[in-house]
Amino acid sequence: MLTVFLYQVLRLLRDRVLLVWTLGFPIVLSLIFMAQFSSLDKAFEATPMSFGVVQDEAYRAAPGLDAVVERISADDADHHLITKVTHSTVAQAETAAKRGETNGYLAVEGSEPVLHVTQQGNEAETTRVLRVVMDSYTQRRAEYVALAKAGAAPEKLATLETDHAFTRSISVTPSPVKPQTHYYFALLAFACGMGTTVALVAVKGIMAVSPVGARQTLAGLARWKVLTATLAASWVCVFVCLVVAFAFMALVVGVDFGP
Repeated sequence: MLTVFLYQVLRLLRDRVLLVWTLGFPIVLSLIFMAQFSSLDKAFEATPMSFGVVQDEAYRAAPGLDAVVERISADDADHHLITKVTHSTVAQAETAAKRGETNGYLAVEGSEPVLHVTQQGNEAETTRVLRVVMDSYTQRRAEYVALAKAGAAPEKLATLETDHAFTRSISVTPSPVKPQTHYYFALLAFACGMGTTVALVAVKGIMAVSPVGARQTLAGLARWKVLTATLAASWVCVFVCLVVAFAFMALVVGVDFGP
C-alpha cells in the first residue's frame, strides 16, 4: 500500500494537470492581481485638497453650513476632505481657482450652497464625497424648514440631529482584511476545486481501461487499498501545491490573510 502511495505521488507530480491548475495558475494569477490591485486602496481614498470657501453675508446666514465646513476641514476630523482657503468675495475665489491655487470654491447662491470645481478637482475622489456632504446638508436643512413650517414639536426637530444607520459593515474573518484579499481567497478556492480533477485523473489511472490499470488490477493487493493509497496521494499532492501557492501569496505578493 505504501508502494502504491509513493508511486502515485511521483506520477501525479509529473502530471501537467496538477502542476498547471493547482500550482502554476494560482501563482500566475496572483502576480496579475498584485499588478492590478497595487493602487486599489489609494484609487478610492478621499485625500484632502485645497478648496476655497467664500465667507460672505450669504454664507454666514446659512444655518449650520459653517459647522459642516469646519467639520470636514479640521486637521483632526474623521473625514478630512478639504484644506480651507477663506475668501471674502466670489471674485477672489474664482481668481484663485483659475490660478490653480485651489481646486474650486464653495459659495452660497440663493441661500443654497453651490460647489464650483475646476477640471482637475472634478477628477478627484474627494470631490464626489464633498458633493455628497453638501447634498446631505441641503436635504437635512430642507427637512428642518418643512417641519418648522408645519409647527412640529422641538422634540421632533431634535430627532433630525441623530444619524440613523440602516446598514452596518460586518467581517467574515476575525480581523478586517483589505478588499482585494477576497480575490485571493477565491483564487485558492478555485485551486481547491481544480484539485478534484487531479483525484479523478488518479482514480481513472487505476481502472482497468488502460494497460497500466489492467496490470494494477492483477496485482496481489486489495482494490480498496489501491484506491485508498491513490486518493491519499492525490490529497497530499494537492495539499502541497496549495500550501506552496498560499506561501507565495503571503510572502511574495504580501497578501494579509489575517491571523
